[in-house]
Amino acid sequence: HHEGSETPDNNKEYDEAKIKLARDLFHNSELPDSVWQKLDDSLKKIQSTCLGKELCRILSDSLKGQTLYIKYRNIKNCLFGPIDNAAYDEHEIKFSTGKVLGITLGENYESNNLLHELMHAYRFYTEENSNAYNSSNLNGEIEAQYTQLVYKNAIKANITFPVDPQYAYRIEIAYLYMFIDEYGKLNNDVSEIELENHVTNIIKEYKSSPTYSKEKYKYDSNRTALSNFKNLRTITKNCQ
Repeated sequence: HHEGSETPDNNKEYDEAKIKLARDLFHNSELPDSVWQKLDDSLKKIQSTCLGKELCRILSDSLKGQTLYIKYRNIKNCLFGPIDNAAYDEHEIKFSTGKVLGITLGENYESNNLLHELMHAYRFYTEENSNAYNSSNLNGEIEAQYTQLVYKNAIKANITFPVDPQYAYRIEIAYLYMFIDEYGKLNNDVSEIELENHVTNIIKEYKSSPTYSKEKYKYDSNRTALSNFKNLRTITKNCQ
């Protein structure tokens, strides 16, 4: 025990308390402390907003006492989905492929990137099965990106858009605020048809972007445009 330090060395309990938010949602015994700490700090920031706090609470309820696998890789951003070579554990939450389900953290991720993936994780639990989830990935992507903007607004983060016309879909997603509010509800002076038309525009722009893959981003057109934002409505129900 160092003179003057408040906690004994190797006091694992103290360390655990410092990253409690992260431990409540995630597991991976091989993750270094620095990654856990950043993850916990990001979750603190997310939970400083009403929608972020509700999202984490509802996701935690959906997990029914389990936690999601978390992995760190030197990619730019974050990903939610089946994880390759996750340390096997019979209690893992499985995807339809039998692979472990979780979130991969990139090197330079920010709290809004993590929130985006948490939206996907939560949506996974609201779908009937992983086939329903996979066949509506683009529906979920539009909702997650819009929720990310609502969150960035809430934390007063700087919102910038790529000038590259290949990424025009991101500007179209930002324009959703003209049709729906930050709670995922239709604006007073807007009809559902107008929202449908705008979402059709987003899909068109998305399909011409470099991020698009036909296999990965299927759009379920049997769902109404408004129903794409049902998870945003759920997590903001107590925020109005």
